[in-house]
Amino acid sequence: MIAGKSHDMGLGPLHTVSLAEARSAARAQRRLRYAGQDPIAARSAGQLARRAKAAKTQSFADAAAAYIRTQEPGWTSNHADEWRSTLDKYTLPIFGELPVAAVDTGLIRCALDQLWGEHPETARRLLDRIRRVLDAAAAAGYRDPAIPNPAR
Repeated sequence: MIAGKSHDMGLGPLHTVSLAEARSAARAQRRLRYAGQDPIAARSAGQLARRAKAAKTQSFADAAAAYIRTQEPGWTSNHADEWRSTLDKYTLPIFGELPVAAVDTGLIRCALDQLWGEHPETARRLLDRIRRVLDAAAAAGYRDPAIPNPAR
């Protein structure tokens, strides 16, 4: 009862949640109510927080594509193709699908190690491209701007 009204809350379908799990979940919700919180509002707030966090998560591949899209009007078509091909070839297999916030120095070194010996100019360009993508991701709010860019 909240403000004299009955509030019922489902704990999950019978074929998914066992009786013991349902009792445990109900006990936890009663504890929340006893602490003065509305369990339904707390669950809704948790769901909203998870959705907001998911919306603020972007993979490195998505960040690179977004950066190229915004810069492409000022580039030649060949330049944009070079960016796409080097990032696709050297970063996507290693950290392309990771969240852009998780890219660190170790991952960048892993992408560049073999390239430094074979094609140092390409490695330098790739490092600069990674740095620019990570800077743009920080400016867009997908990376903590207080944490230094690992590609610097």
